[in-house]
Amino acid sequence: MLVDLHLPVDSLGGLGSGSSLSMVLDQAREKGLDGICFSRRRWEPDTEWQVLEEMAAPLKVFLSIELLTELGPLLWLPPRIEQAQALMGLRARPDGSVDAERAIGEAGSTGGAVVATQPLVPDRPREQTLQLLRSLGIHALEVFNAGRSEQENRAARRAARRFSLVGVGGSGGLAALGKVATLFGSPLASQAALVRALHQRNAWAVALLS
Repeated sequence: MLVDLHLPVDSLGGLGSGSSLSMVLDQAREKGLDGICFSRRRWEPDTEWQVLEEMAAPLKVFLSIELLTELGPLLWLPPRIEQAQALMGLRARPDGSVDAERAIGEAGSTGGAVVATQPLVPDRPREQTLQLLRSLGIHALEVFNAGRSEQENRAARRAARRFSLVGVGGSGGLAALGKVATLFGSPLASQAALVRALHQRNAWAVALLS
């Protein structure tokens, strides 16, 4: 099953049934994707999630919250959509970021999965940063991001191998939808199944033919 694991949608103005979202879903189907994980920087309760699921079918839709931390950007994927507001009470640091250790700990307490995304921090501290993130409990590292350079993606793949992290792929933006994805070894019927697959390391980053 092919899923774009990192598609930011704050620019769409929400996850209702607007024309922009319809075009995104149509494009994803045309590109051969089986699912999309929409990422957001803030949580606004979506009362029409069931409507969205019906609108997207047979495409599966998932949700992650993008957290800006002092150790870099992270995606938190809760096991259930209704848990998505759980981290919104974290106090921001002076630079607007949230504390990575606390965020990962809070995410872990819900049974969710945490993915470190690009851009990675500069070369020298990157290894130390990823080692720390690994020890704090992240589950995966974005190693294919269509919005980053091939050099950055290669560096991420090397880091994932070194720290035994699952490598995942996401477009990182609407313009790159369908260029990279994450291949899951089994069908994902729900948000909980997606999280479980990441916990079980049943996922691989792939580049797709355009």
